[in-house]
Amino acid sequence: MKNGRLAYLVLAGILILALLCVLLGWFYLSSTSSGQKRDAPLPVAERDSPSAAPATVAQPSTPTPRPTVPQVFHAHLSVFVHDNAGLPVPGATVQLKYIETPDTEPNDMVPHAETTAQDGVATFSGIPWGYVWLYAERGNLRSSTTSTRLHARDNFQEVILKLESTAVIRGIVVNESGEPVAGADVVVSEKDLTRTSARTDSPDAEVTGEDGSFAFDTLPEGVYKFTAFADMYAPGESQPIATGSTTELVIRVTRGSTVSGLVRNRSTDAPISEFPLTAWKKGSSMRPKRIQSGGDGAFAFSGLAEGDYEIRGTHEHLVLVEGSLDITVP
Repeated sequence: MKNGRLAYLVLAGILILALLCVLLGWFYLSSTSSGQKRDAPLPVAERDSPSAAPATVAQPSTPTPRPTVPQVFHAHLSVFVHDNAGLPVPGATVQLKYIETPDTEPNDMVPHAETTAQDGVATFSGIPWGYVWLYAERGNLRSSTTSTRLHARDNFQEVILKLESTAVIRGIVVNESGEPVAGADVVVSEKDLTRTSARTDSPDAEVTGEDGSFAFDTLPEGVYKFTAFADMYAPGESQPIATGSTTELVIRVTRGSTVSGLVRNRSTDAPISEFPLTAWKKGSSMRPKRIQSGGDGAFAFSGLAEGDYEIRGTHEHLVLVEGSLDITVP
């Protein structure tokens, strides 16, 4: 009897364990199938449905571009300075300025300056490539200005500057009474250089001061003639003078004649204002006088020296009758 009860208990325990195993297996299978259903992709109909939320596609990250740093090239420039005999000039000041093109005038910026050593060489380092303007001087020795281009492909470049002696010519402009004439333009009208000069940038014009004086202090050696122009005066010419002369140059100007008139339209006889007119002295190399007619068409050429003149004028589609007028100033 006792053995039969024990067997019954063992069988009941086995059934309970089997039932627990079945329940655990069912729970496991249920949880696994539900998880797969959640992760499964939507059917085509559901994906294309407007109500379906669009899938988010991760875009590849774009690398941030690095800033572009301009590449700057620098040159090493050696300037050889020598005199007319080809000998090096130590102690000369060499000036350098940056310019846009070879024909560009240098601005008023303070130039870079270097002094030549005993071998007559001045060195500029770290110069950006491009065009530069160069000039050298020492005492009364001066070079002509020159421009050169520094190339990025050539880090070491050389330039030669030739110094030449310069002279000073001083003078005064006076009228027929001997009174000084201020504000007169004095220009170099003729040059007869005694030797070939490399200088091409010597000043060609100066303006007289309150005392009528003027000075050309950077002229190459030679023989010169000057012409003075002043309002209300006829132009005055100087005698030839050589550099190195100690005699002060005197240029006399005399009060000239005045020629006046009217500019009118030949068809309507109406006055023409702001009509440009030019008076040329025949057989003379003197610069012409230029004026414009006034609001009422009136014009006046003053300070004309004695001689024959041709008056010309054109403006847009208008010209003087027969192109010019000939007049004689007594």
